[in-house]
Amino acid sequence: MPFQLNGGYGTSASPDPGAIDGSAWKQTVDVRTGLMTTALRLTAGAQTFDSRRSAFVNPDGVLVMKVEDSVSHTFKLQVGRTTNADADVASGYGAIYDNYAISYASMTDGLVAKNDYAGTTERMTLAVAASGQGVSVDTAGGTISATVGPGQPAYFYFAPGSSLKDADPVAAAASKAQTAVGGGYANHAGATAAWWDDFWGKSKVDIPDLGMANWYIRSLYYHGAMIGNSEVPPGAYGTNPDGFDGAVLPEFDLVYSHFAMLYSNHADVSEAMTDWYERMLPNAEAVADEPYYGYPSGSAKYAWLMGYNAKPIQNPGLEQGWRSDFPGGNVAAMVLTQKTFTNADLTSAKELLQKVTKAQLAHQVYFDKWQGYAHSGVWSPTPWDPNALHPGGRQPEHGGDLVDSSGPEVRGVECDLGRAAPAIARSVLVQFADGRGHDAAGAAVLVDADARYHDA
Repeated sequence: MPFQLNGGYGTSASPDPGAIDGSAWKQTVDVRTGLMTTALRLTAGAQTFDSRRSAFVNPDGVLVMKVEDSVSHTFKLQVGRTTNADADVASGYGAIYDNYAISYASMTDGLVAKNDYAGTTERMTLAVAASGQGVSVDTAGGTISATVGPGQPAYFYFAPGSSLKDADPVAAAASKAQTAVGGGYANHAGATAAWWDDFWGKSKVDIPDLGMANWYIRSLYYHGAMIGNSEVPPGAYGTNPDGFDGAVLPEFDLVYSHFAMLYSNHADVSEAMTDWYERMLPNAEAVADEPYYGYPSGSAKYAWLMGYNAKPIQNPGLEQGWRSDFPGGNVAAMVLTQKTFTNADLTSAKELLQKVTKAQLAHQVYFDKWQGYAHSGVWSPTPWDPNALHPGGRQPEHGGDLVDSSGPEVRGVECDLGRAAPAIARSVLVQFADGRGHDAAGAAVLVDADARYHDA
């Protein structure tokens, strides 16, 4: 999200986080209940004191945090603007949204921060509410504070919102945070523990090696914590959102995570990812319509690196972040397996598959050396211009001759679905069928079905 949280002490506009005594620092995670506890010894101002922070994410997606200190003073949180790289990921399309402001709206015992991008109407919000003693809110500075001390904890509730889901993301985030405050810390902790108890009860695996068993449990916990009831898939490395600043990256990491959740009977967790892919299909279609890509009408483009609105990210990342077509196939595989596993209707999954396949077939090129087709992707000898992504411009690989700098085995093809796609698809399907050990008759069935589809 385009927000950064800073916490600390003092009366100045920016809270003082204090200096940490590393010898007294300890952090634990209870995988049975989802509770993370951090014990600190801090020096802030003229005081040295012990502080304990307990946090978890409840089943409704609200981050709940309790702050307990050994001395009485004011703890303050400030909601500010995050770094440019993270903002790029949150918004998509890279640097065009680098310059933006944060505005604040008041709510009961809290505030709602909202990004104000000049280049789009899309908005993300973060509501922060507090309960305890001496709660104070400053919407001018984006801060919320409360008194903490011995036997006097403060509680904070963080609820995100987005115009991708709600018509009024400010009101939606505020409502979620206020509901959380009304529920109380203990009730949310109990509901979260119950969610994890159900999570662990979905399946059972006997692992005689204790070390391997620890890794299995740890991996399952990562999936529950990072995917769980999330409304956006995690980042580049499956359960680790830090790669490429948290961009959605449907390469093989997320596919493996998706299948692992199905294999271990956590279809409700894997559905959190596939729901987002399906919700973002209209955005993927809009991306495919951009002149830069040169896709035929009716295509859908899920990029290798995407923002939370499914738009490709030019920065940070590699050229493949916005050019590669194969992630669309991965997205289709996840949606299809999710629907199949849960016995759901396949209509929407088939539509998504057809649209991403149409995009993928448009950028196939013929390799004489292989007597077959392959994707004209990042590592093809095609020239590219990273500055042409926006506002657009037709690149050589989109219907023109490829420039071969290494040998005669590559030649360009006119990527017109009306003429090239059936031949391309036949080549791909025959190779696929043969590779799977099917006989020629089986391959012919696939080719015939494909030809009939394209003829129609």
